[in-house]
Order: sequence, then structure tokens, then C-alpha cells
Amino acid sequence: MSQVIRVYKEENHVELEWLVGPIPTGIMRAKEVISKFSIELETNGTFYTDSNGRELLERKRNFRSTWEVNISEPVSANYYPVTSRILIRDTTKNVEVAVLTDRAQGGSSLGEGEIELMLHRRLIHDDAFGVEEALNETAFGKGLVARGKHYVIGGTIPPVGASPSLAALERDLAQRKLLSPWTFLSPADDLTFKQWASTYKMEVNIVLS
Repeated sequence: MSQVIRVYKEENHVELEWLVGPIPTGIMRAKEVISKFSIELETNGTFYTDSNGRELLERKRNFRSTWEVNISEPVSANYYPVTSRILIRDTTKNVEVAVLTDRAQGGSSLGEGEIELMLHRRLIHDDAFGVEEALNETAFGKGLVARGKHYVIGGTIPPVGASPSLAALERDLAQRKLLSPWTFLSPADDLTFKQWASTYKMEVNIVLS
């Protein structure tokens, strides 16, 4: 396991680049690796996850709005899909903290002021939840290696109508990270520059009207 932390002062966020794996197998039946963020906030058991990168959905710990829930597995029952961000708010302090992801993950807030995201997991035995096989993916005879980045951003929630809002800053950061360009390289030793230029577009012209 490794984790690199980078602080971007001008952009007001912290980047955590993590790498996990291969997860070793042993006498334990399951291993799950999480990243937990703990902040001194009172959230009243409420946190928010995005809906496929769009609107935020309110989640309440150990609660369902449409039926009386009997929580027998408090961890898995409070985990939700996180496509791009998960956040918590303290309405008394008027503070919000969000963690943005570069890929879909499971996430939750199992305690006051806590955010956690599932990084990697490996099961040796079937968990009896219907798949009928263990979550034990391998490549070249070894367990998988997972890597990614988390972006932590937070601050005081500005008044309604203030610009830019904290939500706008979160969306801007999420779009820049999730939609960042991919760089591809290919060999060109056997092509002259003239052949290359005639085959591939070398520049982009932008006309502003």
C-alpha cells in the first residue's frame, strides 16, 4: 500500500493518490481496504452522495424514508454508490467537506464527521449474497492492484446567492478531474514529418464569436 498527499494551495484542495494491492490471502475470510477521513463536525447521521455525477442525494445512517428498517449489518447497509463525490455538512458550524473520486466507489459516513470510501477488497469465500462465487479476481496468478485519487475540498458554506458557491467549486473540480484529457503516444519513427502532418491534424483552430 502507498499514499501520496499533495496540497494545492491556490486551488484550495488536497489530492491523495493511493495504490493498494495485491491484497494477500491468509487465514482471514475477507479483506477490505478503506480510506477514512475524520473531521470534527456534527452531521446528525446525514451525508450526501451524488447521483451518477449529477444531483446530490441525502443519506441518513440506519434510516430508510419509506419503510421501518431493521439494520442487521450496519456497515454494508449504510454503504452507497459514489460516482464522483460524497460530502458531509455541519449546519451549526456552517461547514462542508467533500471528497471527490476519480472512479465509482462505495462510500459511507459511519460516524459523526466521518467519510469513508472503499478502495479495494478481496474475498476468499462466497459471501452468500447470490453471486455464488468469491470476489477473488486475479491477473497473472496474483490479486489485482487498484490505484486512484481522492480530492478533498471544504470550507465555510457561503450565503445563498454568493458566487462562487462551495457546490460550484466542487462541481468545477469534479469536471476538471473526471473529464481531464487523456494523452496517447504512438511510434512515429518510420514516418517523416510531412507524412505525419498529412495524416494527422496538427492543430486546433478556435473561432470566438
